[in-house]
Amino acid sequence: MRADTFGYLQRSFPGLISPVDAYEARYCGRMAVYYASGLNTAGSVCLQRFGKGDRYRTETFVTTLASVAARTKSLAAEYIHEKGNNITEEFHEYVSPLVGRLPEVGYIKR
Repeated sequence: MRADTFGYLQRSFPGLISPVDAYEARYCGRMAVYYASGLNTAGSVCLQRFGKGDRYRTETFVTTLASVAARTKSLAAEYIHEKGNNITEEFHEYVSPLVGRLPEVGYIKR
């Protein structure tokens, strides 16, 4: 099973950008300038995640381009519902600091 990066949808429709995502994107840009000009460091700026829920925070670090180029990270099996037709509550908890409140999904009654 494969899931696309959340950023793809946001790049195609700017109305879906979460405040946390917008902040982190600008923060990575600022840090890229800092690492490149202030420290003369080459590579890709990455975010390392710490904490959950209200304790969510990130820090930046630089990694080699070879460690991130052309690599896709699939959604972990633990986040896929046992029936294979949805995601788990654990995944909702993982993404909630990044995306905020998700819309409720409706069902058609028979």
